[in-house]
Amino acid sequence: MRAMAVGEKLVVQADKKSVPRDLEAFARTTGNRFLGAENEGGVWRITLERLPGSRLGPRDVEGFDA
Repeated sequence: MRAMAVGEKLVVQADKKSVPRDLEAFARTTGNRFLGAENEGGVWRITLERLPGSRLGPRDVEGFDA
């Protein structure tokens, strides 16, 4: 997210069922927006949006270990 412009969306694909929950927590913790998660054939597609004033990544959030 560090290199993304405000309003830009990031789509992550993963097959681990905990990833949507983890990325929702990441978005909430860093001040970004979790737009949703869809599962198709066992593959999750998670969308996040960079918001104005958001912290840029896990290194910018004290206590966040990602």
